[in-house]
Amino acid sequence: IAFLNTTAPIGFRVSPGTTEVFRNVFSEIDFESLDMSCINIIFDIGKDSNVTFEETIVGKTNGCKLIKVTYIVRDNSKLDIIRSLKPKKGCYTIVESKIIQMPFSRCKITSDSIGSNYNQEIFDVDLYRWSNLEIKGRYNLHHGDYSNHVGVFVNHLEKESDSKVDIKSVVDKNSKSSFIGSIFVDKSATDTNASLYNKNLLLSNNATAVSEPQLNINNKNIKCSHGCTVSNIDEEQLYMLTTRGIEDNLARNVLKECFLK
Repeated sequence: IAFLNTTAPIGFRVSPGTTEVFRNVFSEIDFESLDMSCINIIFDIGKDSNVTFEETIVGKTNGCKLIKVTYIVRDNSKLDIIRSLKPKKGCYTIVESKIIQMPFSRCKITSDSIGSNYNQEIFDVDLYRWSNLEIKGRYNLHHGDYSNHVGVFVNHLEKESDSKVDIKSVVDKNSKSSFIGSIFVDKSATDTNASLYNKNLLLSNNATAVSEPQLNINNKNIKCSHGCTVSNIDEEQLYMLTTRGIEDNLARNVLKECFLK
């Protein structure tokens, strides 16, 4: 499925009871237009469906790409989003994802990127009763001066919903990474189970990582946790690999991949 520039939202409906894999590509003819492309789309996943979206978002050469996506996951449906963001020279990419999960729905999101001149990815999720969410982000900023910024906002609005957010970034050279995350639990959302974690691995003295996890809890009958870490490569692990004959650069790459995966 290919999407062109839009001024009004595009609607894409999946019929109830559908089991299918869709490959969604957000791209365009590559020329240096020095402008902005905008896409606004709504995915409506019918009841009792099991759907996978394999999403590829390609940056715009020396331009800006702005994508606003709304996913409505109906009752008793499952949605898997496997997203990859591909940079282009001089690109600025902003992706805002709104997910609305109806009762008994499940949503799993996996996103990976190496960043770009400016890369921003926002996830804003509303969870209703007995719904389940998992978000996993893996960002490997190994280029000289790339940036990547992630925001995750999870709203538990009704009882017995679960969420798990796990965002990891490797930041090298002069790259910059930031994360802001929030879990909101409504006073009526009893028996909520939520976790929010961000881990960052700094490989350069010039790299920057900023992390800000937050909790907004209005109910005592819940289980919530959050945390963040910013660290360097473990020198003992590096020593263990190099003493076994693995070259230093390769050993660092091995530890980096182990951290991400």
